[in-house]
Formats: sequence, C-alpha cells, structure tokens
Amino acid sequence: MKKDKEHTGGIGPEKTAPAEKEGLGDLFRREREARGLGYTEISELTRLRPSFVEAIEEEAWDRLPPPVFVKGFLRSYARVLDLDEEVVLGRFHAVKPIEEVPLPLPLVGPEAGRKKWGRYALAVLVVLALGIYLWMSLPPENGRRVPQKEHPLTRAPTATTG
Repeated sequence: MKKDKEHTGGIGPEKTAPAEKEGLGDLFRREREARGLGYTEISELTRLRPSFVEAIEEEAWDRLPPPVFVKGFLRSYARVLDLDEEVVLGRFHAVKPIEEVPLPLPLVGPEAGRKKWGRYALAVLVVLALGIYLWMSLPPENGRRVPQKEHPLTRAPTATTG
C-alpha cells in the first residue's frame, strides 16, 4: 500500500513523515521503538555513542558536541530510521538556530609588519648560514695544491777559475 504525497508531507513513499507537532526527539524515539531497536543497536548502526543517541531523543542539546557535529549525527540517525534528512535538519534548526561565530580579524598594523619582516630576516639568515657552510666545506682551490717557490737555504757552489 502506497502513501500518498499529501499524507507524507511531500517526502515520498519510502520516507517516514514526521508529525508536525511532534518534537525531534520524540520522532526519533517513536521510529526507533517502532523498529524494535534499542540505544545499543542504533549506536552500532550510526556509530554514535549511546549517550549521544539518548541525548538526541531527550533533545538535551547541551550534552552534545557543537551543532556542526550534531547535524552529522542527526543525518546518520535519520538515514538509519529512513527519515528525510532535510526535514530532520529543518526541525533541528527551528529548535536550535545556527549561531554565527565571529571570525578573528586579520592582524593589521605594526604587529603584522613585524611578523612579515621577521620571516624575511629568518630567510636571509638561513641562506647566509647555508652559504657559509658550503664555502667552508669546499676543499681549498678545488683540491689542487699551489706549487710553492723554492727558496734554497744555501747557495749552490759555483765554479771559480783562477
């Protein structure tokens, strides 16, 4: 027997339609119990901790991680119970609006300039150290010995006539 679209709220015959006045936690609990599943089974199927499953059903959002993670939990739980994920997330946002977290402002002014010059100075020091190391490690004159002029200590005897 097919469900008509009006009855399911446009979700489709394969998805379960949540009742309009029913809370999100009540919806999950009702669907889980209708399938004869406990917290442990849901935990294994969704890979969520049983305490998280319980907190979702009790709508104890303060016992759960930040909303970005909870949205993933709700998607996973909805998938296991064959509920429409978008409807579930819409209900979650109605209960727990998304909080905008202000982004940190980029550094400007003297501190940003110091960081920039510090990087340049470090790069110059590294190049200098590498150059000195290579210069010191090379053999003198490419390994050739420079012949020394011979300076005799004594004069060679010269022949005299006379």
